[in-house]
Amino acid sequence: KVDRTLGPCPDCGAALLVRRSRHGSHFVGCDGYPDCEFTLPLPSSGKPEIRAATCDDHGLREVKMLDGRDTFVHGCPICAAEDADETDDRAIGPCPECGGEAGDAAGAGGELAIKSLRTGSRLAGCTRYPDCEYSLPLPRRGDIEVTDEHCEEHALPELVVHSGDEPWEFGCPVCNYREYEARQSVSDLEDLDGLGTKTAEKLAAVGIDSLDDLREDEADRLAAEVQGVSADSVRKWQAKVD
Repeated sequence: KVDRTLGPCPDCGAALLVRRSRHGSHFVGCDGYPDCEFTLPLPSSGKPEIRAATCDDHGLREVKMLDGRDTFVHGCPICAAEDADETDDRAIGPCPECGGEAGDAAGAGGELAIKSLRTGSRLAGCTRYPDCEYSLPLPRRGDIEVTDEHCEEHALPELVVHSGDEPWEFGCPVCNYREYEARQSVSDLEDLDGLGTKTAEKLAAVGIDSLDDLREDEADRLAAEVQGVSADSVRKWQAKVD
């Protein structure tokens, strides 16, 4: 138990321990349970390791999440929960799905707000959830700065993530996710035998960004517009997609 002890419970003074739920996830719970039901979430990724460093504000030892190259210091669980509460539901702009609609009784559409989940993940989700389930992923770690610069296409602010020495210019959440999807589509095309990165880039230049695009286009057209690609090659790729 000593190896799992973080420090005193703020509610009853008993020891706070790193525990494992019946589903296999880790969390912080009071040793005085069931008389004291105080708990704190831990990130869903990684295995918790209790560090010697202690939080000056709460007297709890810090937690480090071991997850290979993605290992990170979660810090004091109370501080982490308080930071999540401060950013949770911070509205950043109109919801692309329902923001322009008369969504609720007051006639207003939803907004995207930064939300922290108990799993440790973060997202920009619609404030009208569950009526509107639109959401976009956000980085799990780092402080999110909402800048005064706005995306002209989506009217959402540009975000900057501060984690480590160099800030990450995350940009518009919608644009960032679309760029991610585009990279995934190119990766899917590259999975086809004989279709490498350079060929995928050539195909993207003529509007072939995904396997669906490749399947639905005409082999002769692509052969005529993409240098170094024959109609027979396109047909073979299309057959593999089907």
